[in-house]
Formats: sequence, C-alpha cells, structure tokens
Amino acid sequence: MAKQIPKAQINHDNSTRSSQQHLSKKTFGNQNILPRLPVPDLFDTCNKLIEWVEPLLSENELRQTKKVVDEFQRPGGDGEKLQEGLIRWSQRSDLSNWLEPFWNDMYLKSRVPVPINRNFSIGCEENPVGLTQIQRAAALIISTLKFKVLIDTEELEVDQEKGHPVCMMQFKRLFSATRIPKRERGQLRLPSSISHPNSSSEKHIVVLYNGHIFVMDVLTESGKLRTSEEIEKDLVTIIAMGEEKAPVDATIGILTTMNRDDWADARDMLLKIHPHNKDSLDTVETALFALCLDDSSPDTLEELFIRIFHGEGRDRWFDKSFQFIVCKNGRFGVSGEHSGIDGYPVHRMIRFIDEDNGKVEGHGGGIVRNEPRKLGFHLNDELKQVIMHASRSFNSFINNTEKGVFEFTDFGKDSIKILEVHPDAFAQLALQLSLYKLFGKFLSTYEVVATRRFLHGRTETLRSVSLESAKFIKNMVSASCDDNTKARSLREAAQKHVARMMECMAGMGVERHMFGLQSIYERIGGDLGIHCEPKIFNDRSWIRLRHDILSTTSNPDPHGVVLSGFGPVVDDGFGIVYFIKNDSIILIITSRAHMKEELNQFASNFTQSLSEMGKIMERTSA
Repeated sequence: MAKQIPKAQINHDNSTRSSQQHLSKKTFGNQNILPRLPVPDLFDTCNKLIEWVEPLLSENELRQTKKVVDEFQRPGGDGEKLQEGLIRWSQRSDLSNWLEPFWNDMYLKSRVPVPINRNFSIGCEENPVGLTQIQRAAALIISTLKFKVLIDTEELEVDQEKGHPVCMMQFKRLFSATRIPKRERGQLRLPSSISHPNSSSEKHIVVLYNGHIFVMDVLTESGKLRTSEEIEKDLVTIIAMGEEKAPVDATIGILTTMNRDDWADARDMLLKIHPHNKDSLDTVETALFALCLDDSSPDTLEELFIRIFHGEGRDRWFDKSFQFIVCKNGRFGVSGEHSGIDGYPVHRMIRFIDEDNGKVEGHGGGIVRNEPRKLGFHLNDELKQVIMHASRSFNSFINNTEKGVFEFTDFGKDSIKILEVHPDAFAQLALQLSLYKLFGKFLSTYEVVATRRFLHGRTETLRSVSLESAKFIKNMVSASCDDNTKARSLREAAQKHVARMMECMAGMGVERHMFGLQSIYERIGGDLGIHCEPKIFNDRSWIRLRHDILSTTSNPDPHGVVLSGFGPVVDDGFGIVYFIKNDSIILIITSRAHMKEELNQFASNFTQSLSEMGKIMERTSA
C-alpha cells in the first residue's frame, strides 16, 4: 500500500504550484502565500514515537512505553486535551507559527553560556589573493553591506526548495540583532525604524581588538557605502589605538561568555556604575555586526576552527547575531548566535561574500558622523573581579572542550549517487555504525531538518536510528552476513531515512509536536483540567530519545565554506557537522574533555565505516 502523503504536504505543494507563475521576485514578497506550520494528528505522532524509540529500548521498557502512550492518547485523556489546546493556540491571529513562541523560550530561557553551548561557527575559504588582515576585513565589510542592501531593498533572490519559495524571515534578524541577558529569560533586541521596519538604519559596526572595543562608521551619513581605502584607513587607525592590550580585568567582551543570569547581573551592575556605560552598550548592541581582529595565524582547519569557535573570548561579543573573526593571515570565519537565526542566512551571506569579495568599491567621499573611536566603560573593583572570574571560567570551559577536524578522501557525493543511495542517508548510516562500534548499543541521534517551507519555519528533528538502520548495523558487524544482505539492508535503511526526512520537512515529525504539547501543558495545563504533568513527558522513551549522544547537521551548500561546528549538547555526546563534497567527506566533531579518547575513536570508526560501506556497495553493484 502506498504511503499516504501528509495533508500539510499536499496543501503546500498544490497551493505553491498553482501560484508558481505569480511568485514575487521580492525577498519577502511570497511570505503571505506560505502555509502555516500544521499541527500533526495526535495518534500519528504517538504511533511514530513508539516506532522511533523502539530500537533504543528493551522489550520491558517498550511495553511500559506503549502503556504510557496508550494512556496519553485515550479518548478524553491528557493528550486529547493538550491537542485541542495546541490547535486553538495555532489558530491565534497574532501568531505566524504556533511553534515560534515556544522555540524562542527554549533559547532565551536557557541559562547556559552562549559560546560552545549555543553558538555556531563557520570557517571560510582560504584567502585566495593574499589579502592582508586589513584588506580582508575591509572587503568583508563592503561585501556584507552590499548583501544588507539587497535585503533592505528586497532584491535578494528568494530561496527555493524544489522550485517552491521558502520563508525568508530570518534575513531580517541578521543585522543589528543582539541577544540581551535578563534574569530567567533573555530578550532578542531587533532593529526597528519608521522608514524601514525590521531593517537596521544604523551606520556603524564595532571592532574588537586586543581587549578593546571600537566603533566605526561603515556607511556615510546618507547611507552610502564607503570605499575600501576609507575603511582600511580607519582599521589601521583602530589597530594603532589598540596596540597596547587592555588589562584582563577591563575586557568587557568576556562577560558575554558567562552563565546568562550572571551576565544579566553583571550588565545591570555595568549600567548602574555610570550613565555613560548605557551609551556604550547601546552602541555595541545596535551595531550592524561585530568585527573581531585576531592576532593568530591559523594554518590548519582545526586551528581555524578553534579561532572561529571560541578564541580566548576577550575579543568577542557572543551575543551579536553574527560576528566576523579575521585572523592575522587573512583567514576568517563567522560566529553566529542561534536564538534568532539558524545557519542558512549566514551561509547565504557567505556565498555572496565569496562571489563578491568586495570587488565593487563603495561611493566614498561622503560625510561620516565620527572618526573611529574606542568605546569607554566605567568599571569598579567589584565588576573587575567579575570580569576576572568570567575569564578564568571561560578558560576552564575551553579546556573542557575537545575539537577535531577529519577528512575522508576515498570518495564523496558523486560516488554515493552512482550507487543510487541518498548521500545524507549514507553518511548518517556511517555515523550510526561508527557509534555502535564505539559503544556496542543503539543511542539516539539528532539531525536537524529545516522547515522553511512554512511561514517562520525553523527546524524539526530527524531521528536517524530506526528499526531498519538497526538491522543494517547488526548485519554489518556480523561475520556470517553476506555482502548482498548487507547492501540490501543499507538501501532499506537509507530509504527509511529519506522517508523520515520528508515527513520532518512537511512538518510531520515527532519532536516539535510533542514539544508543543508539553509547552501547552506548561502554559495552560490547569485551564485544560490537567493538574499533573502527563507521564509521557517523563517516560524513559521520551527522555532517551532526546538525549542527543550524536547531535548532527550537514552542510549541503559548502560554497565559500571549509568547515562549521558547534558544541556537544550533552556531556557524554558529540557535536557533529559533516560536509559531503563531490570527492570527499569532512567531519567536524566536538566533545567534552573526558570524551577525548572516544572522539578520536569515533572519527576513526567513521572513516572505517564509510570505507566498508563503499566497498560493499561497489561489490554488489558490479
């Protein structure tokens, strides 16, 4: 029997196809025709939940989970009440996406430090024309501002997914966006102006160098681009002003590495010490973006990753939506803050920068409001002690984080496609096999899937462990299993992976729906007559499914990018980014320090697994 296509997917495909010829070329011109994120059927989600957790549970645990799920979805039960509450919530006229407020809370209520825990890092292509640090930074500034102009004028080409327009909302959160620390729940400070709502009219950036923070106008008073010569001259001035390193207890940027409650308290203290501090903070927080000039000259990909991922923390402002890190030798990358954006708008910007490379100079000759200047902060002894403590804590955190960059060069995307296997499914199965070889059991894996086909769509979770993948892995480690059986089970597991991917892209995954139901309970459970948290949210299956031993994402469009990465989300797990290039596969992996041996063994297993799988498929396809 053919698999039924989810209604949400049918509606999206039909509505978009029928309006294809009427699509707007404006960046945000198609937002009003995008469908809203659907609320999946409760019974479908419950059935999928059981299917998705089955490989992770013992028989006794699975029986218990089935009882809990049956109780949750019984007529008139908690699940039905929460489902009705979620549906009513999704129909609110003031919401573009029912998940969005819950998702914002998930990030902004988190108290963990942003760097390593919540930021993402992207390392860019090697400096191809021998630009100096100053030249590279100036070219970056010019290209980035031209990208901003495309967004502001709505001339940036609309992203598409198989010919269909997708949500472009996150591009409005790139410039002059900053996460502000507050007790219990932070806030996202976004640009706003009368002439360009949700578009920044600011003309300055902040430059961090040697523990100092400088402000520099990059647009003229009339909003025109400055020339590269003008920008380079200002950057030379900044480096001269910052030649002497700031005392460790005066490096304000390190405060953004703190626990969010502690940073909120430090920020309040900073504001109370002197009224001038508010002006300086406003300058940083409203800046179009941050430019970090780094004294290092990384040669290897791993060295570059370390600089982009965290550096020493002193010359960073991790709360900015994005910040460029430009090294002494011209290598550069981007660190992004995740609460307002995912990686794709930054990748799109990097692609533009790579193609543009600041080659068209600005207008020049216009009036700028100010010469570059150093931002001053008034500090007292108590705050200086806080800064010193933040610096020590961040150094300890860095030392507790392992990082590795590995390259598999035997084959890549082109060869996998010849074998008629989806490249992402192939890589994910290799990850699963590698993990099983390491721990001897099936453990949960998170793979991010974008849901941008929906208005204000963010992501859904694809769980890579399935009954089919488990069968494949058992066949692979069996000495008695023949190649044809292994190859057949690989294809079946890959097909299951792709099917789950399609479900997630269509808004029909498991975790965002369950997360929505749990969030409805937390907000209005009592109003719905539910006074005790439903057992399903504390069941072993739900907890184990969401314990992300492998938290993974791929980079399907590595244009201008050589690596990217993020930290592990659990202390006994790995953070993984993989690039499936035409002729190679890159693995960027992080873990806590006590997992260093396991990290290296996992990377070795991954290379071995890819090789084994490739050879089996070649032998059976001949």
